[in-house]
Amino acid sequence: RSSDLHKTLIAFWSSLDAYMILQLVILLCFTSLLLKIIRLHQRRKELVKAFAQFPGPPCHWLFGNVHEFRQDGTDLDIFVSWASQYKYANTVWFGNYTAFLCITHPEYAKVIFGRTDPKDNMAYGYLAPWIGRGLLVEKGQKWFQHRRLLTPGFHYDVLKPYVNLITSSTKVMLDKLENLILKDRDRKS
Repeated sequence: RSSDLHKTLIAFWSSLDAYMILQLVILLCFTSLLLKIIRLHQRRKELVKAFAQFPGPPCHWLFGNVHEFRQDGTDLDIFVSWASQYKYANTVWFGNYTAFLCITHPEYAKVIFGRTDPKDNMAYGYLAPWIGRGLLVEKGQKWFQHRRLLTPGFHYDVLKPYVNLITSSTKVMLDKLENLILKDRDRKS
């Protein structure tokens, strides 16, 4: 039976000329492209539904909010202005099919960070080359092993001798941040 099938397939493929093969390839490519477009459209609908309750800056139908970022050192200022405009959280669209939720209120952040949902591969994928594959990026068994190794290091008795050092360093950092803010206000006025 398999030899009959094999002979039939050989006869079929040998009967095709180059033009028919080209038509089949084009049809397969078109079908694949159409399926990808349908999947992207479904993904867009899911994202719009998920982020419907969060306001956000108006976005371009194709580019999202990307056109607002000029890469001239003021991109963070755009996020700060959106944070003051949208008090709790806002959506930022990078293109038509990728959206992020920027959380700007501590209570919202507490709820989100308290969840145990799986980590987002897209966001953490950008971090991995910079910080390596440690506790923040890993998941599953490897994350559990790293966490088990680090937990004793954060016990209260281990950290107790460092409280004064941490407190003084925090005060120095806050003073420096306050000076930077005052300089920035003076520069803007």
